[in-house]
Amino acid sequence: MFDVAIIGGGFAGTLTAVHLLRAGITNLALIERRPPVGRGVAYGTHSEQHLLNTPAGEMSAFADDPNHFVEWLGDSWWAHFAPRRRYGDYVAAMLAAAPGGWRGFDDEAVGLLPEDGGYRVRLRGGTIVRARRVVLAIGQFPPAPLKPMAGLEERPWYVDDPWSEAAVAPLPPGGQALLVGTGLSAVDVAISLLDDAGAGHVVMASRNGRLPMPQLTTAPYKDWFHPDTAPLRLSQLLRQFRAEVKRSGLDARAVLDAMRPHVPAIWQRLPWVERRRFLRHLRSRWEAVRNRLPQPTAARLAELRVGGFITIMAGRVASLADAPGGALVTLGDGRELAVARVINCTGPDMAYRRINHPLILDVVGTGLGRWEPLGLGLDVDEDYRLIDDDGATTPGLYAVGAPTKGRFWEVNGVAELRLHTRDLAARIKADL
Repeated sequence: MFDVAIIGGGFAGTLTAVHLLRAGITNLALIERRPPVGRGVAYGTHSEQHLLNTPAGEMSAFADDPNHFVEWLGDSWWAHFAPRRRYGDYVAAMLAAAPGGWRGFDDEAVGLLPEDGGYRVRLRGGTIVRARRVVLAIGQFPPAPLKPMAGLEERPWYVDDPWSEAAVAPLPPGGQALLVGTGLSAVDVAISLLDDAGAGHVVMASRNGRLPMPQLTTAPYKDWFHPDTAPLRLSQLLRQFRAEVKRSGLDARAVLDAMRPHVPAIWQRLPWVERRRFLRHLRSRWEAVRNRLPQPTAARLAELRVGGFITIMAGRVASLADAPGGALVTLGDGRELAVARVINCTGPDMAYRRINHPLILDVVGTGLGRWEPLGLGLDVDEDYRLIDDDGATTPGLYAVGAPTKGRFWEVNGVAELRLHTRDLAARIKADL
């Protein structure tokens, strides 16, 4: 029996393993259905054009060793935006260098049952992994399906995963593609289609047509926000934020960055009605400011837009239909586009109640866990322990990263995950 089984070998799962190994817990199982470990969706790209959206000097995996990543890369990278592929190499190298041993399972976990004070993890291939403690680090799910056409997933011109090889496969010379979404993933895919896949033109469309803002290179702003005394209404929080931007004379992004470490505390203090209001009205604006483009990518995007190779449209996709060479797309305002490929770039699906994932359905179906009230993941306590359907914590069953978004909100960035994984490893060590 393993001491700990970690389900998910992306950044969150791998860094949790590294912290556990460093803490002397060396009897680990690391289960990842899409090896190699350490990459996940974020760092699994092979393109040198796909860059980290934060300078290398801020990307150390260890909060107590801020220079760790740039020392691994070389000090000349401090202020540069490194390729995400290199960051995946870095995470894998950390795991290889960690003391002790671990065993990898290249398979998908599909079931989980308590057994003898621990758990049985059932893999799709039939293997059973037994462990005293289990961590769910399953990462992000693909975008929610588009709805304008029945049987869409069967169409050869449709791609539902923007990080799959099919998304950037060669197009007919000069072909046009539609990307549904205007976030970070859509920008990367658009540039890859134009530079590497022979596309002649790319249309990026979302309801608001809002692009991520470029990253800033300014000195950090002071720690101005005090979550314990912050107002509990979004309208008042916005007024406080805007007043601080005006008082500082700085770009709003700098003021928001100073506020970012307090976001989990703010989120947990907000009443449920205010959290729902945020998801309905402010989420897209938050993501455009919070999830920014690396400066080289922003410059390349601007160049392609000026050259007429990328068009940004505001509007929903009303209908899709088969057409010669691809699809005919009709937007909500009646505009029509003939495209060779449609790619769903709407962002990870975080509505767990509609995600058809066998392991998540099994955990909830057996009562070991329950949905987070807003449906943003699984319900966990402040120590990352799952809460069962009776409202009690489930012994020895933890989650980290994307499944805990409803509890902490900020769970995707390295700055947050390096703290979450460190604290979780300490909690598990104490538990064992």
